Amino acid sequence: MKNKEYLLTVAFVILCGFSVIPVKSQRLSSGYEIRYFSKDVNANGETDFKGETSVFTTDERIEFLNYYANEVSAYYGDKGLNTEVAPDDDTTMGTRRSKLV
Repeated sequence: MKNKEYLLTVAFVILCGFSVIPVKSQRLSSGYEIRYFSKDVNANGETDFKGETSVFTTDERIEFLNYYANEVSAYYGDKGLNTEVAPDDDTTMGTRRSKLV
């Protein structure tokens, strides 16, 4: 019985020691995914958002897209969805270049 208690104590100390060792990790992905689960029997796997295997009505698609936009914008800290991706000068220059080609 004493051996068992001793082994458990040693195991506990070892586990506690490993829990304080810093571990470096890298981000694997910055994507965001929302899954929709339906009781519709036609939704027996991955389905189209709009198409032959879709289980959404138009109103349900709009509701889902509104929910998705709200969740993703909150996740990325841009509730207004107004973060400038590229400066206006860059986009204007890109437009001019494409018209020249």
